[in-house]
Amino acid sequence: MKILVTGTAGFIRVFCGVRLAERGDEVVGIETSTKYYDVAAQIREAGRDGLDRASLGAGEWVKSSKYPRTGSRG
Repeated sequence: MKILVTGTAGFIRVFCGVRLAERGDEVVGIETSTKYYDVAAQIREAGRDGLDRASLGAGEWVKSSKYPRTGSRG
């Protein structure tokens, strides 16, 4: 199943996005960086899920190496 998950850099990533990906679903994640959250922490977390941290940026599509059926657009 293809699933869109918003807010994928924090709590939602761990308890929703990752579990869906581990289950085998195709997950598309969207995250917005704001001054209310530590952007460096968000990028660190994305790296844990196999997203190339150097490729993360506004409007760029990044595919996960850890979960091949997932990707994120920031």
